[in-house]
Amino acid sequence: TKTIKLSFSYKTKKLLPQLVKEFDTIIRVVRDRKFFSQEKERKKQPILN
Repeated sequence: TKTIKLSFSYKTKKLLPQLVKEFDTIIRVVRDRKFFSQEKERKKQPILN
């Protein structure tokens, strides 16, 4: 079981940067989309000042 654990941790270490990158990209996309939809809503509504 020790070798399995070792290889697993090794794989995880190798994959983690990739995973983090993917996650970061997803977060960025979601944030952008949120911002975009908010902007769209703001443009639709007349400005009340």
